[in-house]
Amino acid sequence: MTRFDTTEATIELLDKLYEPGNSKHRYILFRSALANHAAELSRHYYESIAGDLALSHEDMLEYFFLIKDKSGYAQTAALIPSGFIHERMARIHALADHAWGLSLALPLSLDDSEEQNQAAHRIEAIRSYLRGETEPEDVTLENFGPLLDLLKDSFNFREFAIYDQLINRYSHDFVIQQMADYMFVQEQTEIALNYYSLLLEQNALNGKNMENLAIHHLHQNLVENGLAFLEEAIRELPGQIYLYVLYLKHASEPLKKEEYRQKLLAQFPGARKLPIFTDLLAR
Repeated sequence: MTRFDTTEATIELLDKLYEPGNSKHRYILFRSALANHAAELSRHYYESIAGDLALSHEDMLEYFFLIKDKSGYAQTAALIPSGFIHERMARIHALADHAWGLSLALPLSLDDSEEQNQAAHRIEAIRSYLRGETEPEDVTLENFGPLLDLLKDSFNFREFAIYDQLINRYSHDFVIQQMADYMFVQEQTEIALNYYSLLLEQNALNGKNMENLAIHHLHQNLVENGLAFLEEAIRELPGQIYLYVLYLKHASEPLKKEEYRQKLLAQFPGARKLPIFTDLLAR
């Protein structure tokens, strides 16, 4: 949605795909812009529907935090003392509350009591990370989910000082691995490559990291490097059939192609019977 050079170009295209006069369409576009963290696009569609539709408090809070309207955020938050009905918004509020020093600790109000307790625990974990109370040695593969959510939210809502503080304090390999892959998917390629470089220096790349590096190098027409990363990715993730397909499509050296044909068939013997693999498995 936001891959064009300007917000105006994006709006021009979307106006051709949707009905600009249809308030429901404009709301869909507003929500899509919010989901993509496109501040100026969100502002455009918010202004186009503000007089036509009654937006939820949670929609408005997310919007005000995205465009950095502290006053609008605080005024809206004051209207929902009963709390949030969605954990995601409670998580975003914890970040906004910390970033702006609002001291508006709104509760969660979920219907399911067990989910309420679990969600409340995750939100408290996020607040602990923000306050710097969680020690790095207490962060593990099993419990770092809230930290990962917080890092993504901090980046997407452009709270870069908080993001930098968190990523520097909790710089575990498994945190950097996950954030590198996230940045790669978000097309924040320079950041992703910086993280991958750090992991490479520490011999800490995992299978998914190497898959993404392979894809990047192949897209850059650096086939030899791409295939080298693919070989490592296949070694780490032997059950991912698409990695073999990608390798065989780009490999040109006969012995290597035969080696990976055999690896594919060893993992997926039935592939020989599928028409889609006929050309790839031809000798």
